[in-house]
Amino acid sequence: MKQFLLIAVLLFAAHPSAQAASNEHNEMLDALRAADHIRTTETQVQQEWADEQMRLEALILSLEAARDRSHKHKTALLQQQTALLAEQATTEELPHTINAYHDALAAVCAGTHQQLEQLTLLPGIVPDRRSTITDSGSTQLHDLFERLQESANNQKVFDVSLADAQKQGTVQAVSILRCGSVAAWWRSLDGQETGIARWDGTQYHCEKSPNDESAQAIQHAFAIAAGKRNPTVLSLPLHTVSSQQQASNK
Repeated sequence: MKQFLLIAVLLFAAHPSAQAASNEHNEMLDALRAADHIRTTETQVQQEWADEQMRLEALILSLEAARDRSHKHKTALLQQQTALLAEQATTEELPHTINAYHDALAAVCAGTHQQLEQLTLLPGIVPDRRSTITDSGSTQLHDLFERLQESANNQKVFDVSLADAQKQGTVQAVSILRCGSVAAWWRSLDGQETGIARWDGTQYHCEKSPNDESAQAIQHAFAIAAGKRNPTVLSLPLHTVSSQQQASNK
C-alpha cells in the first residue's frame, strides 16, 4: 500500500499540470515579496518625507523668529539713529548756547563790578579788580566772588590807625577808629578832641562830637580798641549823609 502511494505521488509530481502550478505559486510568492518590499520602501520614504517636512517647518519658524528679531533690532537702530541725530543737533547748538550764557554772565559780572566800585566805602574795604571785561565770564565771576568775600571780611575790621584828615580847613594827623565800612571816628593826637570821621573817597574829614556824651563814648571806644578797657555796649554818633551828598555819590 505504501509503495502504491509513493508511486502515485511521484506520478503526480511528474505530471505537467502539477509543475505549472508550482511555478505559478513561486511567481505569486515573488510578487508578494516584491510588493512587500515596495510597501516597506514607500513607508520609509513617507517617514523620511514627514521628518523632512517637520525639519522644514521648524526651520521656517526659526527664520520667522529671526526675521521678527531683525525687524525689532532694525526698529531699535532707527530709534537710536534718530536720538543720535537729535543729540548731534543739540551738541552742535551747545557751543552757541554756552557762548550766550558766557556773554550773559560776563555782562552781569561787569555790571556788578561797576556797582561794587561805585559803593561809598571806607578805604581798604573793596579790593581792586583783577579781571577785565575781555576775560571770560567764569574768570570775571571768580574775581567778583573774591572781591565780595574780601569786602565782607574787610567790613568786619575794627582797628585804629593814623591818617591825614581835613580838620578845620587844614590837613592834620589824627587817630582813626574804623568799624569796617560802617563808620569811623577820629581823635586828636593829644587825645583832647574827638568826633566823627567821614571818608569822601580820597580823604577823611573830621567833624567834632555833637555833645560831651558822644565825645566820652568815642574816647571809651578808643580805649577798648587799645585794650585799656573791657568791651561794652556804646552809643556812638554816626555820620549823616545829606541828600546833596547822596545825589553826588550816585
